[in-house]
Amino acid sequence: MNYVIHIVELIVVSHLILIGLYFVFERNRKNSGISILGIFLILLGFQLFFISFGYVDQEMAGYQWFVNSNINSYLVFSFGPLLLLTNRAYIIDRLILHKSDLLHLISYVVPVLAQFFRSQIFGESKSEVSIFDVSFITQSLIYCIASLQYASRKKVDVLKKKILTHLNLSYSLLIVVWLSVEIVRYFGFFGESILKLGFLIGVMYLVFGLTILSLKFPDTIIQSKYIRRRLNQWKNEKYGQAQMKENYSGELIQAITKYIEQDRNYLNPDLRLNDVSHVTGFPLKDVSQAINEQIGKSFNKYLNDLRIDDAVLLFNTEEDLNAKEVMYKVGYNSKSLFYKYFKEKMGVTPLTYKKTLSRKLVEFE
Repeated sequence: MNYVIHIVELIVVSHLILIGLYFVFERNRKNSGISILGIFLILLGFQLFFISFGYVDQEMAGYQWFVNSNINSYLVFSFGPLLLLTNRAYIIDRLILHKSDLLHLISYVVPVLAQFFRSQIFGESKSEVSIFDVSFITQSLIYCIASLQYASRKKVDVLKKKILTHLNLSYSLLIVVWLSVEIVRYFGFFGESILKLGFLIGVMYLVFGLTILSLKFPDTIIQSKYIRRRLNQWKNEKYGQAQMKENYSGELIQAITKYIEQDRNYLNPDLRLNDVSHVTGFPLKDVSQAINEQIGKSFNKYLNDLRIDDAVLLFNTEEDLNAKEVMYKVGYNSKSLFYKYFKEKMGVTPLTYKKTLSRKLVEFE
């Protein structure tokens, strides 16, 4: 029976590492969150590989090297921060690091260093290993709760929510089962083998669930625009290069205008041409060329015209707003840039334009 369990373990570990490698190296992946998820799965697979060594024979050379080299602590304390980072990057479609992320680095470095110096000075003992397990479980539970709260607070589409819910709940389940194993082991209760089997089932639920979701909803992993574009290109091959180019151009400009205009992303002061290329799934060169040739403007002028049009509308409909408030609402962080582009398009500064509107309103009354 034990050999059957170990074979299943090896299958699960192999699947973890393979799907992790796919997530990391798939060049058309949806965003940076998928890459971090891949790293998370690879490290988890590596960890479980050596744990399964220990279940077979704790005197095995590989398992002893794994424990004595402190690789174990380097791995397990990275899971919590990686889980939260995966949630954040997957939701906002990019990896952005803040100064506050130093706290996550500290939460990894401190226990790792503590474990390293403890093992160097005192050696390994049963009590020391228990302290290590308590530290890991505590850190993991904190990050599980933080990840669940972060994902629940953010507005995300249904498919993204499916992936994140499955990931967060699966890992939380693994930590709870791990905690149960430690409690049973500490108090000498019956059922440690059953709980270890439960832990294996939890890992299977995590990895095979992610696989099923990836196959059922491929655009949760790969950019949906890329999938549709590839299908359309394949369908258009029989119509020749001219027809395919026309269809490609139409789909390209439609994707650009939807993302920038209809979804109102031009109001984002940090919007860059790279962002448009990344989200739509089209090459940067093609996006830039389409805006220049089909819209007839440079990318910056295209954004500024949309923002100034919005500013004019706000001045005419929301009289209580001053020029500075309007500036922020339409996507500018710089007063000089707002005044410059407003005057280029309207012929007067925002302040003069607002005063003109106020005079007209008084005369009308």
